[in-house]
Amino acid sequence: MKKGKAYIIGAGPGDFELLTIKAKRIIENADCIIYDRLISEDILRLPKKDAELIYLGKGNTEGGLIQDEINQEVLQDLFIFLQDILWKMESGIILKILQN
Repeated sequence: MKKGKAYIIGAGPGDFELLTIKAKRIIENADCIIYDRLISEDILRLPKKDAELIYLGKGNTEGGLIQDEINQEVLQDLFIFLQDILWKMESGIILKILQN
């Protein structure tokens, strides 16, 4: 049974050249990316073609969400993910935080 992994990757000021090699590799292989308005277009070109990209930016002028809605959406997605993991019990989740 495949184990799920969730990474929180800080992209710093959003500059592509400041990503670590490990962060770049994780982004390139991710199934789902949740990002905000600070991420650069160069970084958004890294994920594989079938990766799900979820924009949760705060900039209301650009169609973003307010912080409470962002928090609710992230928690809801995490809850669904964890519920699936717990249901399978053989699977595990590893949360790693990469600091750039």
